[in-house]
Amino acid sequence: MAALEHASLIKPLDPEAGIALAIGYGALGKTRLSKDLLMSHAVSGRADEMNLLAVAAGLEAIDEPTLAMEACRRAGVLAPESAEVHYQMGHYASSCDYPLSVIEALIRHAIHLEPSNVHYRIGLASLLVRLERRREALQAIGALIPSHLGDVTCKCCLKRIANLYFDCEEFEIARRVAQRLDELEGRSAGVVRRHP
Repeated sequence: MAALEHASLIKPLDPEAGIALAIGYGALGKTRLSKDLLMSHAVSGRADEMNLLAVAAGLEAIDEPTLAMEACRRAGVLAPESAEVHYQMGHYASSCDYPLSVIEALIRHAIHLEPSNVHYRIGLASLLVRLERRREALQAIGALIPSHLGDVTCKCCLKRIANLYFDCEEFEIARRVAQRLDELEGRSAGVVRRHP
C-alpha cells in the first residue's frame, strides 16, 4: 500500500489502483478517507462498471450500504445488460432494506440475463427459502442442480441446497449435494494436514 501511496504522489493513479488504495485505507480503519476516495471514483466518470462494482464492495466493507447501492446503480447505467450488476444490486438492495419484491426482481433479472449462472440461482433460492417459498426455490436451482454441482464451492451454499432438497423430500439429490460438501470438506481438511 505504501508503494501505491508513493505512486499517487508522482502521478494520478488509474482507477483500478486508486480504488485498491481506497479499499486498503478502509481495511486499515481509515474509513472516512476510504469513503471519500471511493466516492470520488464513483462520480469521476472515469470508472467502468467493473470499477464501480469494486467501489461498491469497498463501500460495503466500511459499512456504507447506501453508498454501495449508489455505486452499483451507476454501474447499471453504464452496463444495463450486465447480469453481475443486477445481481449485486439485489445484494445491496437487501443490505439497504429494500422491499423483498425489489430484491427478488433484481436477482430474477440477473438470471434472465445469465440463466446458466448457478450462483445467481442459489441466491434466488436462498431468498425464496427465507420467504418460505421452498418449491419455487427448488425450481430456481432445479435447472442446474445436480448437473452444475461441481461449480459450487461455497460450503454454506451447499448446506442450504442440501437442506432445501431434504425439506422437499428430494432425498437422492440431497445426498448428492451432501457428497459434494463432504468432498470439499475433505479437501480443506487435507490442506490443513499438509500445512500444520
